[in-house]
Amino acid sequence: MGVEAPEHPDGWRGEVRARWPLLVVGALVAIGAVQLVTGPLAVRVLGAAFVVGGALLAVFCRVVVVADEHGLTVRFGWWRRPAVHLGIERMATAEVIDVRPLHWGGWGYRGSLKLFRRAAVVLRGGEGLQVTLRDGRVFVVTVDDAAGAVAVLRRAIAAHPG
Repeated sequence: MGVEAPEHPDGWRGEVRARWPLLVVGALVAIGAVQLVTGPLAVRVLGAAFVVGGALLAVFCRVVVVADEHGLTVRFGWWRRPAVHLGIERMATAEVIDVRPLHWGGWGYRGSLKLFRRAAVVLRGGEGLQVTLRDGRVFVVTVDDAAGAVAVLRRAIAAHPG
């Protein structure tokens, strides 16, 4: 897992890459490609499903986190899509926590802010950022130097009226 957290001009930026899903992505795409080229129709359909599944899993190999005066943005994958944005006007607190993947139901995007009132982006265990919204909902993302993001968000929350 590679980690990069340079300063962002308007706040803080962190990036986490998980290498283990890349192995799974590579295997799914390779198996799917072979099935697409060599198999009968039923096997080709399965091969297409493997290729699509690998592409979808690739989204969770990389997460870019930006904290600034506007709030928190988490972008997924190499195309940085989809994205989650939490506006500073919605935030009550930000803190550094120790993330345990099994506590959140495993790795990947877990939960739902709308349905379960809590969600997490878990690429690994360890240091993470937790944001509690004014309505009590909780969002967590694993990222190194979460303290840098917390400092930026706390300043922005304090400066934001409301």
